[in-house]
Amino acid sequence: GEVNWERKVKTMRPYQRLSVCMITKNEEEDLARCLESVCRIADEILICDMQSVDATVEIAESFGAKVKMMPEMCPDLPALTDMQGNPLRIPAPGSFEWARNASIEDAEGDWVLWIDADEVLDMALLLRQHLDTSIYEGFVVRQNHLIWDSEKRHDKPVRLFRNNKGYRFW
Repeated sequence: GEVNWERKVKTMRPYQRLSVCMITKNEEEDLARCLESVCRIADEILICDMQSVDATVEIAESFGAKVKMMPEMCPDLPALTDMQGNPLRIPAPGSFEWARNASIEDAEGDWVLWIDADEVLDMALLLRQHLDTSIYEGFVVRQNHLIWDSEKRHDKPVRLFRNNKGYRFW
């Protein structure tokens, strides 16, 4: 029969765009494998690179990623001092929250998936089916830790969440 286009347009949910966001620094050994695992489901890939000196940026750009250059450490962290207030000659410890937040601030997708460059998303195409939901704000993704000198273990962080809802890393 004929397709009732008026009905179809009224009942179809709009396509949900996915932004894959990550931070990198000298990840040339792992980055291609990671991006290969997500490139088929990503509508955009956003990378904040923290002063890589290897081929990380070139690899990212070869996958069509938008690369934002970042300082090596958070510029707003206070300098470390000793008990008398004298500056120490070591850099302030960093936190990745500022870089992760910078990686998602330009995301244009309806959903954000954050992943580390040394990780791989298995069965990525199955993830896309969950983006059409209207009741969930985010999803946990089972994360398996494979460490040579340790027992295998897993956890379930929220890796996929709606964009532009004010969600931030802390």
